Amino acid sequence: MEKKLTAQGPRKRKSYTVTLPIEWVKEYKLDKTRSVDLELVGSKAVVSAKRSSLEQVRIDGDLARNNLIKILQSLYRTGVADIEVTFSEPMIATEILEIVERALLGYEIVEQRKGYVHIQEIFEESSSSFKTILRRIFLLALELAGGDTNTVSADRTIKKLINYAQRTLMKKGHSEYKKVPLYYLILDRIEKLCDELKWIREIEQKPPFPYEQITELLRNAYLLLFTFDEKVYQRCQFQSYELKNQVKRGKQTPLMTHLHNSARILNSLYADIYAVIHA
Repeated sequence: MEKKLTAQGPRKRKSYTVTLPIEWVKEYKLDKTRSVDLELVGSKAVVSAKRSSLEQVRIDGDLARNNLIKILQSLYRTGVADIEVTFSEPMIATEILEIVERALLGYEIVEQRKGYVHIQEIFEESSSSFKTILRRIFLLALELAGGDTNTVSADRTIKKLINYAQRTLMKKGHSEYKKVPLYYLILDRIEKLCDELKWIREIEQKPPFPYEQITELLRNAYLLLFTFDEKVYQRCQFQSYELKNQVKRGKQTPLMTHLHNSARILNSLYADIYAVIHA
């Protein structure tokens, strides 16, 4: 929808207004007594009828004991700024502290007492830093794949940065709005791929030949995402497809299963990269 801007105020301090579609105004029962929420996302200004209701969440820690990492990580990724957890088992407080320190960049425990932990966001994400974080995630994934770093430490850092990048997308968006779900999906693929790479390294310090191809395809995926080349893309996409099928036909062992999963994830990652470049 295209709308014209209307100039207001003196020439040297001029501002601009734009009218809202009357259908949208009526649907959300807006009038001059109401306010709207305005967020700047790159070159876009997003107007919302009301703020998200997920600013604060309360959790029953006893009920969620077996799923705390998944629940806290999900709330973090969706942009929740304030979480309260109540519980009766003292060890739950220790588990929460470990999760926050290990996986949730920007969260801190601001209050802790018997049966209660209060977690808050201590700094705002910046959409301008998203590409830098994405590059760092890919480079850490390549270090993990090459065995050039401590596997456990690299895996933790990658997960923490992926959580933060996905949270940034959910809260701040991206200058190219249509790319938000695609970037989110790419981050999810990288996390799953790094899990497979970590498990491969745990089984075999010097994995067999298909692993070298996987590492090279990951490196090319990184380069293509930031410097796209159609010919290189088509070659690598087909290589990832062929490798996936080749490994699948081999003898099925735990190691080969992880190699096949890695090739399959890479094949999907290449499709995601093409989509995000052309979105």
